[in-house]
Amino acid sequence: MKKLLFLALLLLPQMASCQTRTERAADWISTGLVGANLTADVVHDVRHHCVKNLLIRNGLTIGAAELTKLLVHERRPDGSDNKSFYSEHSALAMANYGWSYKIGFALALGAGAGRVVARKHHPTDVLVGLAAGVGAAYLFPCGD
Repeated sequence: MKKLLFLALLLLPQMASCQTRTERAADWISTGLVGANLTADVVHDVRHHCVKNLLIRNGLTIGAAELTKLLVHERRPDGSDNKSFYSEHSALAMANYGWSYKIGFALALGAGAGRVVARKHHPTDVLVGLAAGVGAAYLFPCGD
């Protein structure tokens, strides 16, 4: 795990030099990581209680992020719009990491890093998104 993080940190500057291709790839990868975490969380525990909490948790995560984007107007690093704060991708990825702490948490961090590399969010947007996801997972857990 430490070697993988070191390699990612080593490659980030090189990836940033090819922005258009790298940004596009990072955007797709981060979206895929969110989907992977969400799917794994649903497949991991399909009990009625868990599915209900997953729906509430993800609805809360999406709703809170969208409301915040309406109220806080922060320009994205790529200049595409003013909905940078906070990262909904990061929030969703972190809200659904519970199926496997080691793997799910790493995927959520990867999704957040991908959003920064893709120039869709500032690092602070990602950190707040990750914290919001943890909060939603804490409020609506799937464990027994």
